[in-house]
Parts: sequence; structure tokens; C-alpha cells
Amino acid sequence: MKFRFSVAAAVGAAAALIVGLTAPVAQATPKQPIKVAPAQAVPAPQELDPSFYEPARRTYVNKQPGEILAARRIIPATFGVMPMNVDAWQLSYRSTNSRGEPIAAVTTLLKPRGRATGPRKLVSMQMAEDSLAGYCATSYAVQQGSAAALAGQIGVPGEMSIVQDMLDQGWAVSLPDHQGPKHAYAAGPLGARITLDGLRAAKRFAPFGIDDASPIAMYGYSGGAIVTGHAAELRKTYAPELNIVGAAEGGVPADLKVVLNTAQNNATSGLVLAAVFGVAREYPYFQRFLDQHLECRWQGPAGGQGATVCGVATGGTAVPQHHGVAAVAGRPGEGSPGKATAGRDADGQVGP
Repeated sequence: MKFRFSVAAAVGAAAALIVGLTAPVAQATPKQPIKVAPAQAVPAPQELDPSFYEPARRTYVNKQPGEILAARRIIPATFGVMPMNVDAWQLSYRSTNSRGEPIAAVTTLLKPRGRATGPRKLVSMQMAEDSLAGYCATSYAVQQGSAAALAGQIGVPGEMSIVQDMLDQGWAVSLPDHQGPKHAYAAGPLGARITLDGLRAAKRFAPFGIDDASPIAMYGYSGGAIVTGHAAELRKTYAPELNIVGAAEGGVPADLKVVLNTAQNNATSGLVLAAVFGVAREYPYFQRFLDQHLECRWQGPAGGQGATVCGVATGGTAVPQHHGVAAVAGRPGEGSPGKATAGRDADGQVGP
């Protein structure tokens, strides 16, 4: 069922491009001169590459949304092993969070080699990252030599088969790290801005070969559908100059009560918990609410860091409790790696 929904959504995005609908096109976007760094010998996730993913705020605070901060080549590969015969880059660019504050963001650009006949078509595909760590992000998971699949990120590598189909059609593809530098999984308005600004950056990047006449479609499944839907709604007010002709979503978590009840005592329960922590990372008031009202526990070794496995993440910092029970409470939404707070064990005692 999941595969059928995904294919149907992908077909919807394809139909928008094939029909070639035309949205109003604004003034021509200027190309931005930028030095392109060579591909890394061994790709590094955000945790080990902060200068690209999280540059100093002074380097982007006065720039425009979509303005490129840095560019580099990459070697994309399926499951981090089989290299793809395409041109590929990654851009660091200025975007905006859901509170209107400037942030840095990253997108991965893939393009078939050779020239296009007419304006090159572009698809922005929002991958189902569904996680809380940099080593699960799309930009790392799609590179040759990435260990993301070994860490549990199988969603993004699996979706690369859809990306390959798009590239085979001669279309260019943008793959934004839509969860942002704090990995705010399920924060749709944030991901929408990052997605749209990633398209702005793609248009500014001359080697990519996209211009104002290029029709753009957006596609996302599951966690990627959250972002795609918000981006489609926000485009008119946030980025009206983009020539977006259609969007397709699959596996949309539209009824959150049904999603929650289905996940209860199921293998996908971790996704729901990860989404709670992900949203808190983007909305400090929600993080404060969780700190006041939520006590999260799981059975396991006491102490140590909270699990952050791709796709099944808990986040925060684990606090040792009696009887080997750990409580999780962090403040990533306020920019810190997580501050431990005491919980209560089965006997009502405050730990640790």
C-alpha cells in the first residue's frame, strides 16, 4: 500500500512537469558567482562538518533568502555504495525559520549530464528524513561513502530510486535538508521555507542550468509530505517568483489522531515521539510546555545519551533513574544540546 501511494504521488509530480503549466515569471534571477569546492574524499555529516552546515551567523544574517553561502561538488550514490552518473553539488544558503529569523540551510542538487532541450525541468523532492540527527540528513545519506544506512537511515537511500527515475527523464532534482540545522522533524512551516529558499539558491547557481522559465514541481512522501504541503501553501506569499507548476504528496499524516492511535504499541511509535521532539526544537514555547508536563521513559541501561537512531529517535539527554529507567528532557529548541532535568522513578523519588 505504501509503495502504491508513493508511486501515485510521484506520478502526480511528473504530470505537472510533463503538462508544462506555466506560473507567472518575475524578473530574471541573477546568477551568483561562487567558488565551488571539490568533493570531500570522505563525506562528513553535520556533526563533523559544522562550517558548511552551521556557518557563523554574521556570514548570512544580512543576506537575502536563497543567497548562496558556499558550494561544493559531491559524489552521489545509492545506499552510499553505487555512484550515480550525474552532476551533483551541495549548496549552503540563507533561509528563514518559522519565527522570521535568518538561518543557514543546505540542499543537494542533481542534474543529468549534457544539455537540455528547452528550459530544464526541476523537481524539489522532500525526503522522509524522519529523524533528529545530522547523520540521518538527506545531504549526508545520498553521498558515496556515507554511513547513514548503517546508522539506520534506510528511508532516504530507498527513495533515491525515485530520484533516479526523475533524472532518467532529464529532470534536475533538488533535495533540501528541510528539517534545518536543528533537525526539527515534523516542523512543516520551517521545512517549507527551507525548501523554497533552496529553489531560489538553485536558480542562482549557474552550473545547475535552471532559469526563470524552468517549470518546478514539488514531491514528498510521509515526512516529506508534511513539508511539501506547507511549501505549496506558502509559495504564493513567501516565494511568488518561483515558477512552481504543481505539487504531489503521498502518505500524508492528515489525521494526527489516527496516526497516533496507529503508532501506539507499534514499530512506528518512535516516529511519533521523534516528531514531538522535532517540533519542540523549532518552537521554544512547546519545548517549555514539554519540560513542564512531559515525563518520557523507556526501559534500558541507565545514563548515557538519548538514542538518536535514524527514523526512531528520542533526542534530548538521558537522565539515570532508579531501576534502570531513564527520563528524557532537553532544550534543543533553545539552541543547547540538551539540559538534563530530573524525573521520578516508580517509587516517586526524584532522580538521579
